[in-house]
Amino acid sequence: MQEFFYPQYDLIYNKGDDLDGIIFILEGEVNVTLRSSHSQEFIIDRLTRKCCYGFYGCIKDDEKDGSKFEPKVQHHLVCKTDTVILKLPIEVLKQMRTKSKTLNRILKKESKTLPECDFQTYLTYSRSLSQKQLLIKFKMAVRRSVKLFRYRTAMNKLLNLALFADQGGGGDGEG
Repeated sequence: MQEFFYPQYDLIYNKGDDLDGIIFILEGEVNVTLRSSHSQEFIIDRLTRKCCYGFYGCIKDDEKDGSKFEPKVQHHLVCKTDTVILKLPIEVLKQMRTKSKTLNRILKKESKTLPECDFQTYLTYSRSLSQKQLLIKFKMAVRRSVKLFRYRTAMNKLLNLALFADQGGGGDGEG
């Protein structure tokens, strides 16, 4: 993994950029934004310490209709504060998946069960939607939030274990 520092208000990703890896927020806060059709920008999520972005896009299968699939960033990611991230490059992830059949199997399973977004939740609204359509969209957004909350909780536990192990356990040589 590579460590990067971004000062406040710096752009990490712009919508349409190539997604070159999974980012993990170590310190700071990042706003995930989308532009509306009226050129207004809306904050749809805030990523803080231990959050990640790009997981879903990076674990999708490489092949899509026989052509090579290259993930794109779907949002603007802008630092709200000074931010430190770790990035797992997509090439390294692909090498890891090639070397480990178990990892590849787990990630394929995850890509089918995770909602197709890399952050918390967003609900689009249009005046042309009926009450029933809005209710369906809301239920889908709630389901997506629950799945992502469970996923984020599990990832936080793993990240805590990894950070604790990285610190050496207690400094007495038995980490």
